[in-house]
Amino acid sequence: MPRTSRARTGAGRALAASTEADPHARVSKIKQRIKTLEARDAELAERQARIERERADVDAAIEQAEAELEAAVAAPVVGGDDPTLWLPDELLYLVLAQVGFTKDCSAVCRRWWRLCHDRRLQNEAWYARWSVYAEGEHEPQTLDYLMCFHCTVLYSDGNGKMYCGMNEGTIQVRADTDGKLVRIIVGFHPVRAITVGSDGTLYSAGDDTTIRMWSKESGGPAQLIRTMEGHEEPVYALAVNDTNLFSGGEDETIRVWQLSTGHLVRTLRNVGGWVCSLALGKHGHLYSSSEENVIRVWSATDYT
Repeated sequence: MPRTSRARTGAGRALAASTEADPHARVSKIKQRIKTLEARDAELAERQARIERERADVDAAIEQAEAELEAAVAAPVVGGDDPTLWLPDELLYLVLAQVGFTKDCSAVCRRWWRLCHDRRLQNEAWYARWSVYAEGEHEPQTLDYLMCFHCTVLYSDGNGKMYCGMNEGTIQVRADTDGKLVRIIVGFHPVRAITVGSDGTLYSAGDDTTIRMWSKESGGPAQLIRTMEGHEEPVYALAVNDTNLFSGGEDETIRVWQLSTGHLVRTLRNVGGWVCSLALGKHGHLYSSSEENVIRVWSATDYT
C-alpha cells in the first residue's frame, strides 16, 4: 500500500476514535436515533388508527347490509324486485325446488322466471309437490263422492275450475280447491271428453258423436254456441289451440276443426285404432294415443 493511502486510513481511524471518545457527540447521535424511532412509532400509530377507522366503517357497513337483507326478505315483493338477490342461483334453485309451485314463483322477478323455466327445476318441483302423497306423508283431499257419481271425465283448466263430465249428459263446473259446485251445464248424452280454450270457451264431446262448443262463463247459464258433426262413433279425446280443435274417438280418426267457423279442416286416419287421448305440445306438436298402445306425434301445422 502506498504511504499516502496508509496515512489517510490512519487519519480516519483517529477521527472516529476521537468522536467515540467525545461524550457530546455520542449523546447527539443517540438523540438522533431516538428521534428517528419516535417518528417511526408515530407513523405506525397513525397507520394503526387508520386501520381501526376503516375497520369501524366496514363493521358499520356490514351491520347496515344485514339490516337491509332482513328487511328485504321480510318485505313483500313490489315492482318485480328480487327478494333473494343475495342468494346465488345454486341455493335459490334448491329453495324453489322445495316450493313445488313454480308457476306462481315465476311471476316474482326475472331471475325467478328464468330458474322456474329450467327443466331440471320443473322436474324437482313436480317431485317435491307429489312425493308427499307417494310416500304417504299426506292423504289426498276427499270430495263428496256424490259429486262424482257416474263421472266419466275430469278436466282442470288450471285457473281454479274443475269440469266433471257426467254419464247422464251434464257437465258440473266446480272449484278445484274444495269441490264447491259453480254451475251445471245440461247436455244430452254421456260426456266422454272435455277441454277449455285459452279464451275460456268450453268444448265437450261424447257418445252422440258430436262436439259441442259452449259460451264462456258470464254468471248465467251456459249457452250452446255450435255443434260440430263428423265423427261416426263416440268421441273420447279433445285438444284445442288458438286456431283449431282436435278430436278423436272410436271411429279411428282424428279430426281437425277450424275454431272460427266450426268447419272440418282435415281427417287423419292412420291413427292406430280407437283414439284414447290427445294433447298439444308447446312446439306445435299434437300427441295421440290409441288402442295399439302407441303414442303418435303429429305436426299441428301440416298434420304429418
